[in-house]
Amino acid sequence: MEASQDTKQTPKDKAERLVPLDEMDEDEFEELAGDAAGLIRAGYVQYWRLVGTVGAFSVGAIPDVWHLQLNFAGEIQEASVDQIKAIVSAFWEDEQPEYITAHSSVDWLCVWLMREAGFQQVGVLPLSDGPVMTWGYRKCH
Repeated sequence: MEASQDTKQTPKDKAERLVPLDEMDEDEFEELAGDAAGLIRAGYVQYWRLVGTVGAFSVGAIPDVWHLQLNFAGEIQEASVDQIKAIVSAFWEDEQPEYITAHSSVDWLCVWLMREAGFQQVGVLPLSDGPVMTWGYRKCH
């Protein structure tokens, strides 16, 4: 019970942008980032965090369209939905994109999570290893 209270957030909790160079020295950053180092420095790849959820946003080939990849520390819980919402909202306020895309598996947990976080299904990729859901997000103005 105590562990779940540690990850519980309040409405005032806001996602924060992570800047890798603030967290590590230059050599460590270069080693971990590899070919993406320049993209991260230029802001074309951004990391946003709240509690145990991190969203990695990367700009797409179409201007103002970003792609989100979600990473979770531990199991996905109901609180993960609020964390995703806060991350997407903070990124949206900061970057003002036109649209955000994401991909997920077709299992019920991923579908539920993305819908609850405000994403709409925009397609399915018919890959040889099985289908992948394509999601889109646009903040209502």
